[in-house]
Amino acid sequence: MIEHTSSERRQHTRYKAHFAVGIDGGEKKGRLGIAQDASATGVLLNTRSLFAASEQVLLTLHALPTGAKQVQARLVRVEEVPKDSSYPWRYLAAAVFAEPIPALEAALIDQPPPSS
Repeated sequence: MIEHTSSERRQHTRYKAHFAVGIDGGEKKGRLGIAQDASATGVLLNTRSLFAASEQVLLTLHALPTGAKQVQARLVRVEEVPKDSSYPWRYLAAAVFAEPIPALEAALIDQPPPSS
């Protein structure tokens, strides 16, 4: 189930979601992350790879019904996960997309089935 999360400083609604994200940045190619929440403008990733905050990356989002989408992004925050955390991997990285992806937000919204 996808849950809506809110924060006063965010301009776009974030949704709890878990989907695979490929990460390519600098010399680190073919890395993997799992989205923890996402919006049309960014994503919070749990990953085993340490990236630098402000690093430019190419993300491959595996959450759209039309297939994977590649997007340029900038990491704005990277932090180590506490050892007693429920996250499976060591780091959390927050990324902001270079361009909004409205289709991602549409895929994340828990939409009711179409009426007949």
